[in-house]
Amino acid sequence: MRIKISINLPWPIATLAVVLVGGLVTGVALLNYYSYTRINQFEALSKTALLGQENSSIILQTNQEEDNQAHVELSNKKASQAPNEQVFSSGSDFTSDDLSKFLTASVQVICINDKGSASTGSGTLWRFNEVPHAIVTNLHVVKDQKTCVIYIPGKANEPLGFFSLDGAVYTLNNETDTAIIAIGNSLTDGASSKESYNFSLSSLRKCPSATPIGTPVILIGFPMFAKRDAKLTIPNFGTMDETYRSVTNGIISGYDTSKTAPRGPLSHQNFFISAKIDAGNSGGIALAKDLKGICVLGIPTWLSVGTYENQGLIQNIANVIP
Repeated sequence: MRIKISINLPWPIATLAVVLVGGLVTGVALLNYYSYTRINQFEALSKTALLGQENSSIILQTNQEEDNQAHVELSNKKASQAPNEQVFSSGSDFTSDDLSKFLTASVQVICINDKGSASTGSGTLWRFNEVPHAIVTNLHVVKDQKTCVIYIPGKANEPLGFFSLDGAVYTLNNETDTAIIAIGNSLTDGASSKESYNFSLSSLRKCPSATPIGTPVILIGFPMFAKRDAKLTIPNFGTMDETYRSVTNGIISGYDTSKTAPRGPLSHQNFFISAKIDAGNSGGIALAKDLKGICVLGIPTWLSVGTYENQGLIQNIANVIP
C-alpha cells in the first residue's frame, strides 16, 4: 500500500526553495572543481621544486668536486715547490730532564795570579785523543795565571771534587779565544777518580753552523750574579766566596759575521743570544735544541753591551772544535 503525501506550498515559497537547492548543488560542484585544480597546481609546483633541489645538488656537488680538484692541484704544487724552499724550525724548549744530563759536565775554573789575586770562570769536561781528560774554557780565563784548579759541584751544589790543571794550554783554532787543559791530580783524599766524572759533552752532536734564529738556547756556568757569602774552602789553595752553578735561557737572536770571511779569519759565524750572561760565564757552555734534539752551540765568551740592551756572544763550536 502506498501512501502519498502531498505538500502544498504557496508558489513564491516553492520557487525560493528550488533556487536555494539549485545554488547549493552548483556551489558544491564549483568547490570540487576548485579543489581539483589547486591540487594539480600544488603537485606541479612540488615537482618543479624537487627538480630544482636536484639541480642545486648537482651544481653544489660539481662545485665541491672543482674545489677539491683545485685543492689537490694546489697541494701538489706546494709539494713540488717544497724541496726548493728553506724552512726554519726552532725546536722545542728545554726540560729539566734535558738539563740534568749535562749539569755536572760544567765546572768552575779558579785561578790565582802572581799578585795573589783570585779570578774565576767556567769550563766543561771533554775527552780528546791527545788529552783524554781535559777542560775546555776561554783562553782569557787562564792566561797569565800562576795556578788554576777546577771545582766540580754536584746537582745540589755539594762538592764532588777539586782537581789541579796541569801541563800545557792547547787550542784547536788559534783564531778563537779557547783553551784546552789537561786535568791533573785530585786535591782531596778519597775523591773519585777523574775518569768517573761527566764527560758526556764529548759525544754530543755539534749544532749546525747556521742554526736558525729563534732556536732555544741555555747557558750553564758560574756567573757572578750567583756569587754568595757562603765560603768555599779549596785544599792547598785557600778560601773564597762560593759561586753557584746557574742556568739561563733564551734564544739565538742573531749572527755575528764580523770575523768571518772576507772580513775575518773564521770559517763560521758566531751567535748573539738573549740568555742572561755575566762575568764568570766565560768558558762555560751554550746548548741549543733544534728539531733533532740537543746540540752544543758553543762557548760563552763576550758580553756585547748596547745602549739599552746587552747580548751574550757565543763562539761557534764549529770554530772551537773544527
